[in-house]
Amino acid sequence: MLCVINLKSKMDIDMQEKFCEQVPAYGSKHNILIAPTLPIKNNKYSAEIISQNISIKKRIVGEISPNVLKKLGINYTMVGHLERRKALNEDISIIKQRLENALDHNIVPILCIGITNNPTEIVEELNSILKNVFLENKKVIIAYECIESTIKGIKCYNEYEIMCIFKEIKRCMDELKRSNFNFEYQCLFGGCVGLEEAEMAKNIGFDGILIGDRYSYFDPINEMIKVWSNE
Repeated sequence: MLCVINLKSKMDIDMQEKFCEQVPAYGSKHNILIAPTLPIKNNKYSAEIISQNISIKKRIVGEISPNVLKKLGINYTMVGHLERRKALNEDISIIKQRLENALDHNIVPILCIGITNNPTEIVEELNSILKNVFLENKKVIIAYECIESTIKGIKCYNEYEIMCIFKEIKRCMDELKRSNFNFEYQCLFGGCVGLEEAEMAKNIGFDGILIGDRYSYFDPINEMIKVWSNE
């Protein structure tokens, strides 16, 4: 399974370091990716360090470039996180540029979607981002996250809604593969995820979970990862 943990700006750097130190080595069965607020060299912890963001293609200030990520040994980056979109007004054009910059440098994008809970609108969002993006022989991770749950810190969805959303995401991505490209993708579920929600995500068919900084230590997340250990 794939578990992405996004450590946000309210968690101080010492706590982030302690959190990373708590993650055990899982071997090949589980892939644990941690995105600290400041990207660091990807050789210090058992978990793989990833980036919370990547720059657009043109010359820019205050953004991290793919060349820097490569120098740090970082192979994954989040793209279009919903809180960035909401707080910084990042539109589809910006997200697409970040996505293409990651793919052009063989960095796997974790594309965050979920501005609404409407399956049709989510597919429209996904199609608008991926339109004319070259995906041949690439890998992309689609992370659906209920933005309302993320902001409020409470569960704002039910299993049927998430199942419908998952089916539409899979249909959209499989159609894209059949009609255009040979590429690999995985689907994650996020948005106020606890043990019950992790079990739901596995039963629906998600490949893993996206977790924010609601946990200051790793043990509860380890229990969620164990959900996938019985496959």
